[in-house]
Amino acid sequence: MFTTSELESMIAVAGRRLGREASGNGKRGGGGAVFSRVGYSVVKIPDANEISVVYRDRDDNTDKTITVHDIGNIQIQGGVVTQTVQYPGISNADLAARIALRDLRAAASPLSRLRITVN
Repeated sequence: MFTTSELESMIAVAGRRLGREASGNGKRGGGGAVFSRVGYSVVKIPDANEISVVYRDRDDNTDKTITVHDIGNIQIQGGVVTQTVQYPGISNADLAARIALRDLRAAASPLSRLRITVN
């Protein structure tokens, strides 16, 4: 079992190693730490649940678009949040679709969270 001061010290060390400032609410039984980057403010950007990739088709030398969706994420967010990405170096639909799915997985995945509750 750790004392409150030992936990605060561990959280501060973790924050320094992450290059972040640590803060907690200081309430007994509801303790926690929030790490934020020093000198930056937190801005909530919604996760994209639809990605459109614009690529240059090599057969007819025109820009074309492929769009992929994350249906579950659309339902969770209550609407479509689109992000369009330009990849002029991609020259066929198969590769554009794979890249769109890769970007969608990255954009639609929630960030990891850690919650520590102490007595």
